Amino acid sequence: MMNDPNHNSEQLFTELFAHARPRARVSREHAQQMFDVLHDEWQHQLKIGRKRVWTHWAVAASLALMFIAGVTLFMQSHMRVSEAPVKVATLSRSVGDDLRLLDAAGEHLVGGQAQSGFNSGHRLQAGANTRAAIELQAGGTLRIDENTQIGFNADRSIRLLDGRVYFDSGYAPGTAPIYPLHERSFYLSTGFGEIHHLGTQFSVQTRPDHIVVSVREGEVAIVSETGRTAVSVGSRVIIDSSGVLLTQQIAPHDESWAWTQQIIPSPDFDQPRVAGFLSWVGRETGLQIRYKNSQARNIAETERSVGTVNQAPLQALEIRLQSVGLEYEIRDNQIIISVVP
Repeated sequence: MMNDPNHNSEQLFTELFAHARPRARVSREHAQQMFDVLHDEWQHQLKIGRKRVWTHWAVAASLALMFIAGVTLFMQSHMRVSEAPVKVATLSRSVGDDLRLLDAAGEHLVGGQAQSGFNSGHRLQAGANTRAAIELQAGGTLRIDENTQIGFNADRSIRLLDGRVYFDSGYAPGTAPIYPLHERSFYLSTGFGEIHHLGTQFSVQTRPDHIVVSVREGEVAIVSETGRTAVSVGSRVIIDSSGVLLTQQIAPHDESWAWTQQIIPSPDFDQPRVAGFLSWVGRETGLQIRYKNSQARNIAETERSVGTVNQAPLQALEIRLQSVGLEYEIRDNQIIISVVP
């Protein structure tokens, strides 16, 4: 009979167990000591893990707080800069008793604040029989017709809300500026585009569905959603949301410019000669200056005429010419200067 391997293995283990002694039982005290050691080690490793996690979270939270604080400070400083009022213009002269300066909320500001200047966010209203002339920080002057409202922007531009205005850069080609000229960056914004001046005199009038832009001297560029349109001297254009509708010719002495003479800014002439004053009169009226003879020209070029002009151009012309023995007449769109007989 062959040997069974399983039977032999069982017999071998039986003999071994017969000679083995039972293992001594671990005491309760030793078992508790082993448990305490293992439990302390486990707690130690757990604390290290928690510390690492909390360290990572603490670093991340600190970085987040620093980022938020930095952004907050930047935003606050940026807002303070953007919210700070920017001086856009000062009042040169006004006629009539219905000139109102409003703040951004539409509240009426007292007259003393108007005298100190017009800031971004302000609005200026000229009511019936009231006109104003203001000097712009960007250079030149703006005349405001009756029943007109404008707003002042932070970039020192003007927003025409309603009515009619007349801009004068104070710069005629080949001559020195009459009004303060800091930089030729001024533009006028309307609901139908922006009008940028290029050393000029021009007017803009609002209508319910269009604007009318007239150029008396120089050139303007009208920038709108439809593109850029150049308007040269002697042109009047009508513009709506679709672009230029109509172009007409307009003379520098056209009757539509007459209102501008009723609210002349007060210029101080750098050239203290009668001839310089005459050039200013011609520019304000749109009429050409012509001397009847060389004697009249010599007087105009040698006699002095200084100081501020507070009258309409033709009124001031008569007063100043009389003081130097000259007189004038208007014929064929010219102011003819002659010697008093």
